[in-house]
Amino acid sequence: MADLRALAENYIHLTGEVEQVRRAMLTALTANGAGGEPEPESKANFTRPARSPSGGIKPKPSSRSSAQSSHPLAIKAAKVDQEIVAMLRATPGLRTVEIAKATSAKTSTTVERLKRLRARGSVVSAEGGGWASAPSP
Repeated sequence: MADLRALAENYIHLTGEVEQVRRAMLTALTANGAGGEPEPESKANFTRPARSPSGGIKPKPSSRSSAQSSHPLAIKAAKVDQEIVAMLRATPGLRTVEIAKATSAKTSTTVERLKRLRARGSVVSAEGGGWASAPSP
């Protein structure tokens, strides 16, 4: 029981030290213009496990599509989606494996891509198997 008490006291002591370092880092970040407000002195004696400061972290965009549209990987994915739809317009009935080979992608990636395109209404399952572009409205 004495060991447990000593461990608990050591934990409290170390948690206090970590909290002091966290506050010093937050103050330094604030002084360097990274944002965030230093904690009021009333909380100075409160100890808790260290947390990363929230100052300086840019908020995520509210719209997922605006973030994706400018990301290089999102642009590449959109081009591949367009390529698949164009390919299926020219050659309806292509199978998933054929589409994967034509786009130099893994079959599993192509399956997920086709699921998303079908959900958007860009492609449909072709008669007799395979895929086709959806008819234009």
